[in-house]
Amino acid sequence: MSMPKYLRVALTEKCPMKCTFCHNEGAGTPDKSSTLSLQYWYKHISDAVENGIRKVKFVGGEPLLYKELPLLIGRLRKRYPILDLSIITSGALPVEKLQRCFDMGLSRANLSIHGWGLEYFQRNSNSKIHYVNRQKTLEYLLSLGRPLKLNYVYSSFDIEEDLIEFLMAMKNKKVVINVLDDLSNAMITPQFLVKRLTHLMGEPLKHRDIDENSLSTIHLKWGGPMFVEIKDQHLGELSPWKSCDTCPIKERCTEGIHAIRMYADGTLGLCMDREDLRWNIKFKRDAEYTAMNFVRSHLAIESIR
Repeated sequence: MSMPKYLRVALTEKCPMKCTFCHNEGAGTPDKSSTLSLQYWYKHISDAVENGIRKVKFVGGEPLLYKELPLLIGRLRKRYPILDLSIITSGALPVEKLQRCFDMGLSRANLSIHGWGLEYFQRNSNSKIHYVNRQKTLEYLLSLGRPLKLNYVYSSFDIEEDLIEFLMAMKNKKVVINVLDDLSNAMITPQFLVKRLTHLMGEPLKHRDIDENSLSTIHLKWGGPMFVEIKDQHLGELSPWKSCDTCPIKERCTEGIHAIRMYADGTLGLCMDREDLRWNIKFKRDAEYTAMNFVRSHLAIESIR
């Protein structure tokens, strides 16, 4: 497998939501604010783009809590006019924060749906304001007419009523619904999700979507422009890293994308499941051994671009 073309930048671990299923990009408990500067992020993201990264996604925590995000997006957009710059947001903050990012050059957004109805949403946030903001954010994103992915975590049978209402509300919208398995529940697998969605919505049309920047996915479609995406591949099956061959948790790999991550603590990670596959770039002074050289040294197959 070749050099990753996908970079996820965890700007902060802080988030206004309190979701029990949050994996926080493998960073642990979401309680830290980033102290890393705009210049730090710009330097290391630019280095990644110069070395083959084609897709940059800002994640968290809640990335909109990083106050300099619009400026960072503006600087990257000016330097890389065709770079795919996106964000995953809870929508819990005032929509104006997201609008500012689009004004500065953001390409598109993923919106996490932490419960479609208010009753289900309040399982993950006690604030009705968060729900109101989420609804306004969704309306704004739909109005843009840009590619839009909506994330929904299937955590148990008792959310199925809410999931059906959500899918029915979106069935005539041009959106991708990314139904994700709760990584804390080993019983909820991608195959389980396909079966449950077929039971709930009827037999779908299925096809495999190839993503040149990551792993392929299954797409389910019931008519209309909306379709559901299921991540059914795990990185351990493809073994892109040298460490995959001897990985002690390969049998239960949960990494569903081929990406590298930059974290708010100044580390770079190759795999969400393995903290030992991280490297501290915050204090590294050796100019010859950059973050991307670290990535190359861990590839199972040395093939760039």
